[in-house]
Amino acid sequence: MADRLLAQSEVEFAVDLGDRYAASGLYAQAAKCHSVQGLRAWCVERGEAARRFSLSGDPKDSSFDAPADDDTTLTPLENSIKQIDLNIRMVGLQRALVRDTVHLFCVLAVSHLQAAKRERALLSGVISPAPAQHAVSAEEVESFCDEVAAAAAASPNKHSRQNNSAVDDCRSLLSLLIDLQRVVYAPLELLDLLNLQMRENLKTEQFGFHFPAIAALRLQGQCVATAAVRRLNAYTEEEEIAKNELDNACMAFLSFGAAAARTLQQPRILSNSLKDLLALSDVAVRESCARSLKRLSVVLHVYARSQWGNSNKEVTMVNAEGEAVEIPAFLWPAWRLAECGQPFDTLINLYLSLEEDELAKQQSRLESTELQTIFCWIFDQWLTSQDDVAAASTYVGLLHRLTEAGDLPYFASSVSGPLLSQLNEEERARADVAAQQLTDSLLQIELAMGCASRSLGGLKDNRHFVGVNSRLAIIKQQVAEYRAALHKQAVTDRFTSF
Repeated sequence: MADRLLAQSEVEFAVDLGDRYAASGLYAQAAKCHSVQGLRAWCVERGEAARRFSLSGDPKDSSFDAPADDDTTLTPLENSIKQIDLNIRMVGLQRALVRDTVHLFCVLAVSHLQAAKRERALLSGVISPAPAQHAVSAEEVESFCDEVAAAAAASPNKHSRQNNSAVDDCRSLLSLLIDLQRVVYAPLELLDLLNLQMRENLKTEQFGFHFPAIAALRLQGQCVATAAVRRLNAYTEEEEIAKNELDNACMAFLSFGAAAARTLQQPRILSNSLKDLLALSDVAVRESCARSLKRLSVVLHVYARSQWGNSNKEVTMVNAEGEAVEIPAFLWPAWRLAECGQPFDTLINLYLSLEEDELAKQQSRLESTELQTIFCWIFDQWLTSQDDVAAASTYVGLLHRLTEAGDLPYFASSVSGPLLSQLNEEERARADVAAQQLTDSLLQIELAMGCASRSLGGLKDNRHFVGVNSRLAIIKQQVAEYRAALHKQAVTDRFTSF
C-alpha cells in the first residue's frame, strides 16, 4: 500500500520495503562515505587505534549517539571516521523506522476504512456483528491510496479545506517515509522529527506523543542515558523528564500493537510487540518497562477482554513442547508476560499491585475469581512448569539444571539413604549446597503464596490454590528428607573414621 504511494511521489531514488533498500539513495550515500579505500587509508595511518572507532571495536563506541565530550580528544580525521560509522548505524536505524512507518500507515488506513464501513452501515440501518461485513477489499484500499496521493500532491490551502483527518494522518506518514529516506539524520534530529510528526498529525489520544517503533524507543533510551550522565551537573529535572517520555513511548509502542492487533484481527501482532519491547537490551528501556509493567499489563488485559469477551471464553495457546493448551482468555496476558521471560516473583508483585490499584483493576475489568485463577496459575507454573527448564526460572527448571550437573546424586531414588554412603565428602557437600538451593526456591514460592493469600480474600480456599499448596508440601518433604539423609551420612562417616 505505502509502496505504491511512494512510487507515485516525486522522489528520485528507490524506496526500501525489503531487499530493494540496497539501491536507495540513503544507503548509497552512507556506503560512499564508508568506502573501503577510506577506511584502509585511515587504518594505515592510525594502526591499532582504528579498532577503537570501527563498527566492531570498543563497546563504548557501539552506541549510535556517543557523548559529545569524547569528540574533544579526536583528530579531525578520527572524528570524520567516527561520524561515518554513526551514519552507517543511522542507516540501519532509519531502515527500521521506514518499516515501522509503513506498518503504521497500513494499520491506520485499514482502521479508517473499517470505521467508514461501520458508519455507513449504521446510517443505513443495516447492522451486522459479523466481522466479514466490515472487511476491507483491495479495491477500497486502492481507492484510499489514490485519495492520499491526491492529497499529498494538492496545494496546502486546497488540502486544508478538505478537513479529512484520516487522509491527513496517512499523507503525513507518506511525507515522513520520504523524509526518512532523503538524508541521514543525527539521532536527536531523528527523534525530534518523529515526535513532532506524532504530535502534529497522528492520533495522540491513542498512541501518545511518541512514534511507536523499537528504533524510536532506542533513541528515547539514549536521551535518558545522556540525561543520567548530566545528572552529575545537577540536571536531575532533565533526567526525570527523559524518563517520563521514555515510559510514555513504551506505552505508545504497546498501545499501537494492541490497536493494530484489533484492526487486523491478529493477536500475534500484540504478542510480538510485547516480546520485542521486553527483549530490548538497552538498559534505559528495560528499566522503563519494569517501571511501567502494570500499565503495560492493563493494555494486555483490555485487549484480551475486547478480543475474546467474557471469562468463559477459551483461548488456544502453544507451550514450549509444541502442545496446544486451552486457557481462559483473562489468563492470556499473564501467559504472554511469562513467555517473554518475566520472572514469576515479578508477576506475583505485578498482580498484587494490580489488586491494590482500584483504577488499574477497573480498567483491566478483572473480577476477584479471575485474579485468584491468575495467581494459582502463576504459582503452579513457578513450581512445576517444564516450559523452559534451561532457564532454571522454575523449581523444576532448577532441579533439572542441578541434576544435569550431577549435583544431586540419587535424589529421585526411594532408597537414597543407603546409596549416599557411596559418596565422598566433597560430593556430599556439593549435594547439600544443591539441596539448599532447592529449599531456597521452595521457600520463595511459599512466602509469595502466603503474601498473596493474605492480600486476596478467598484465595486460600480456592481449590487450585489448595492443590498447588499440597504439591509444594510434598516436594518440600522430599527435599528435607534428602538433606537429612546427607547430614546423617556425614555424621556416620565422621564417627566411623575415629
